[in-house]
Amino acid sequence: MKKIFHKYVSIVYPVKSDLRFWNQFLDTSIRRYQEENPDNRWISDSLFAIYDIDITTNGFWLNNIKYNITIEIKDLQNHRHNFFQWVTNVAMVRVYNALEMMLIEAIHLAYFPTKKPPTEGKKELNNLLNCIRTILKSEGLDVDTKNNRHIIQFLKFQSSEFSRFLSCKVREGSSVNWQELFEMFSILRNVVAHQGATIDDGTQNELLSKGKDIYRLFFNLKKSLNDFELLSAKPDTFENFISIVDDFSGNTLKFIANEDDLKFLISDSDVQI
Repeated sequence: MKKIFHKYVSIVYPVKSDLRFWNQFLDTSIRRYQEENPDNRWISDSLFAIYDIDITTNGFWLNNIKYNITIEIKDLQNHRHNFFQWVTNVAMVRVYNALEMMLIEAIHLAYFPTKKPPTEGKKELNNLLNCIRTILKSEGLDVDTKNNRHIIQFLKFQSSEFSRFLSCKVREGSSVNWQELFEMFSILRNVVAHQGATIDDGTQNELLSKGKDIYRLFFNLKKSLNDFELLSAKPDTFENFISIVDDFSGNTLKFIANEDDLKFLISDSDVQI
């Protein structure tokens, strides 16, 4: 289990570290640059261009479309936020995938150790997921694969302590419990990976229903150039959202491993704070 968790950490922690550093560094650098250059001017201008390819002659002709982006000194902070909007969305998918794979590997180790590891290939992964679905069906439990609910259902079946954990609030003062957090995170991942970060009213209502104050604290919506509502993580607080996901990850492994605390995940060389 320790190896599985450290694999998760090796993926997720660099994401947190990079987001923290580059967000703060760019913010500080932009402020300094604006102080040193008080007169506004454009510092970057770009056009969208594509090649028209003639399949007969294999000739290439460059064509510009009337779409350009100009960056001015006074707008640098806005561009920083726009940049981190898509960076945090990509990071969200990466963190979710790391969590998903951690859960699957832990389930394999704890409950199906004789099966081939799911990391060996798609066939082995599907075999493990089929085992999960088969057990749920045999126990008369709901097999709902949307947002990986079947994985959570399987873990609840295996551990009453995990079920109790899921009903606990993620933070003092929050109305969101851990099961709702996982559901919300799954929806967010699907929005980014399959909807291009575009959110319709139904998805927004679902996120507000599951995520409540946590969703409002870490995310908002921005209008695209075509007036679509786009998911946008708040760059100055998104790292704290990942920290909540980390808490879910480590404690879920604790219940899978039937341990009393997180000490089993910490080696002698690790620092416990």
